[in-house]
Amino acid sequence: MANQTFFDQWVGRIIEFTNTTEPTGWKLEDKYSQGSDQATATQYFEDEDQLGEPSAAWGAFCCRNIYNPNEITFMRIIMQVPCAGFEYATSTERARQASDVLTVTPATEIKCLETLTKNKCKATPLIRQHEVMKQDGDGIVPGGFLHCILMDHAPGVDLKRTLRISSPDNKFWSLDFEERTRIRNAFRDAWVEWVRAGVRPTCGHLFWDSISSKVSIIGFNQSDLASPTDVWTDVLWVDWQLAECPPGDEWSKEEHGSHDGWTL
Repeated sequence: MANQTFFDQWVGRIIEFTNTTEPTGWKLEDKYSQGSDQATATQYFEDEDQLGEPSAAWGAFCCRNIYNPNEITFMRIIMQVPCAGFEYATSTERARQASDVLTVTPATEIKCLETLTKNKCKATPLIRQHEVMKQDGDGIVPGGFLHCILMDHAPGVDLKRTLRISSPDNKFWSLDFEERTRIRNAFRDAWVEWVRAGVRPTCGHLFWDSISSKVSIIGFNQSDLASPTDVWTDVLWVDWQLAECPPGDEWSKEEHGSHDGWTL
C-alpha cells in the first residue's frame, strides 16, 4: 500500500539515550526522509503469510546535542506502527499489536549498518550509539519496538537529487559539468568502498564535500549484504540519477564502453 507518514510531527523532539554514563539529549532539527512497510488490516488479521506480523516506519533526521549545540549528528529512527486503519484506534487496541520483532526491511538495514561499522567503511557515517527501546503509552504502538541509531553527520551538502533534472530543487544538476564529473568519480569510489566493507548500497542520500572531493552515501533502506557479483559499472550513475541515458535504451548491469548520448 502507499506509504503512510508517521514522523511529520517529530522535528523538535528530544531523544535521550539511557545506555550511556553521560547525559545525552539530541534535538531533531530537520527531517531528511521517512518511509514505512505498513501492512493492511487484511494482511495483518487474515493473510496466512503475514498473519500477525508487525509493521515498521523509519525516519532520518539531522539532530543537535542539547548539551553541546555545536555538535551536529545524524539519527535513524525505526519504530513499530499499527496495521493500516488502526492509527486512530484506542491505545489499548494498538498496544495489542506490540512486538519486539523487527520487520525484514529495518532488520536488514541494521545488519548493514553494523557491517559497515565493523568493517570501518570510509564512505558513510558509522554508528555512535544504538539503543533498543519500547514505545511509551503515548506511542503509536504502546510497548512496540523503537530503535534509535545515532551516527556522525556526513560532511558537505545534501545533493538533493530529484527525478527530473530540470527541477529547481535538484542540487546536483544545478552544478557545472566539471563539479558533476568530480561527484560522479567520488560516488564511484564511495560505492566501491561500501562493497569492500560488505554492503551493496541502494539509492539514498548523497552528501558532497567539495573540499575533500568525497561523497558519503546515506540511506540504508533496502540495502543488502554484498556478494561477489556486485561490481562497479557506469550504469550505476544512471540508477542514482547522476547521469541520464537515451530514452528507450535497455541498460543492463554490464560495463558499457561508450557514453554516447548520455547526459552527464
